[in-house]
Amino acid sequence: MYRLLVCSLFFISTLTFAQSKNATDQIVTIADKSFLQRDFKQPVEAYKQEDELSSLRQDIFKFNQVHEFILRALVEDYAKQNDIKPDAAHIDGFQKAYASAGMSDEKLQSLARFNALRFAADKAIYQQFGGRVVFDQAHPTMPIEAYAKLLMAYKKTGRLVFQEEKYEMTFWQSLERPDALVIPAEDVNFSAPWWMSVAR
Repeated sequence: MYRLLVCSLFFISTLTFAQSKNATDQIVTIADKSFLQRDFKQPVEAYKQEDELSSLRQDIFKFNQVHEFILRALVEDYAKQNDIKPDAAHIDGFQKAYASAGMSDEKLQSLARFNALRFAADKAIYQQFGGRVVFDQAHPTMPIEAYAKLLMAYKKTGRLVFQEEKYEMTFWQSLERPDALVIPAEDVNFSAPWWMSVAR
């Protein structure tokens, strides 16, 4: 995925990014939630140098924020629309698995609830749309084709709208993942999230 992002963002970094004074502050809107220019977190100092590589890193840094926002909003909205709730045992298991990670109780609880909710939503999305499931370090059982189909449905109904084309192009490419590690269909298992096997 990183190589794909580098190629895509190298291309869009050659475009003119300047916006007119009347241009919208919105980057993307999904399910009535908007990511705005002011929502971008600032890159670390190493990314602020005035050279081509640092500029590319900044583009990747920004894209990752947009990507994360869209997928999180998708999960939360799909769960709301389909009355999907996180399993309390999965929340508890996540907190136990990461108890020694040094996070505050508030942050750990928030992460536990979202990951349990995402797992429940992933299961339902996969059952509805099927397709390839891939391994990703941050999302070990990601039904990526199901996500793409659902997101395309959002786009067709006007519930996913990009205000900046540079992010839209790269976002859809990020869902193709031709080199991703595919989990064989017979091995796809949504009976319990991975962290339950290490929770104590």
